[in-house]
Amino acid sequence: MAKKKNNVEIEELEAGKSPGIFQKLFYWFLIPLMFLLAVVLVVAEISDVNVFEKARETASSLPFISSDETEGNPTGGTASDVSGGKVLELQSESMEKESQIADLQAQIATVNTEKEQMLIEQEKLAFELERLQRENETSSIEFDEIVKTYETMSSKKSAAAIAEMSDAEALRILSNLKTDTVAELFEKMDPDKVAHYTALMTE
Repeated sequence: MAKKKNNVEIEELEAGKSPGIFQKLFYWFLIPLMFLLAVVLVVAEISDVNVFEKARETASSLPFISSDETEGNPTGGTASDVSGGKVLELQSESMEKESQIADLQAQIATVNTEKEQMLIEQEKLAFELERLQRENETSSIEFDEIVKTYETMSSKKSAAAIAEMSDAEALRILSNLKTDTVAELFEKMDPDKVAHYTALMTE
């Protein structure tokens, strides 16, 4: 009886020591699978491959996952449709900016053209002013020569020549002659002319 009891206890111990089906599954399937996944992740990291991105792309290619994504998208389009719309929007904004830049460049070109025309006009005016100044200097020199000529001429000839001039020319010459020369001219001139020129000179 005692021997039979010992045999039962030994069988129970052996039965308790033998692994169950879940332990066998864990030892022979899950642990190697986890080890394999770890090796794959390490290799992917070394190869610079994003495993999670690849898994997402693979999952999105499945019909039932794609339909879920479509249902979750409020616009009813896929992720590629949304990104395509964003690209079109960015292209439209880029074209608008390029158009604005072109308009600004055209305005700058117009302003530069107007500025160049103004510079050309300014140069023309400066040249014209210089020409007039030269002519004025020449006229002044010529007028000084005329005044000297009247001062060296005889009083009778000078009086006759001035009497034939316009009032403006006569007044200009008389105003630049010496006082003694003017007095001598007036002596040889008609009294009415003398009175007229004297009135003009005193105005």
